[in-house]
Amino acid sequence: MDSILKSMPNVTYFARYADDIIIIFTPDNRKETTPIATYKSEVKKIIEKFSLKMNNKKTQIIDLKNGIT
Repeated sequence: MDSILKSMPNVTYFARYADDIIIIFTPDNRKETTPIATYKSEVKKIIEKFSLKMNNKKTQIIDLKNGIT
């Protein structure tokens, strides 16, 4: 699972600490129009392929262009 998440498009940082995962996405272009929710959805799909669940209470999205969402 880790190698799949690391190889996602625009991933510039990936770290896993036990069951916590940190992923930083950096679009190639400043005018990127991919919604933040799309990245979260793709990560969730990958995690669920391994019979795991994303903990929404612990999941935090920070959009550095717009602040915390």
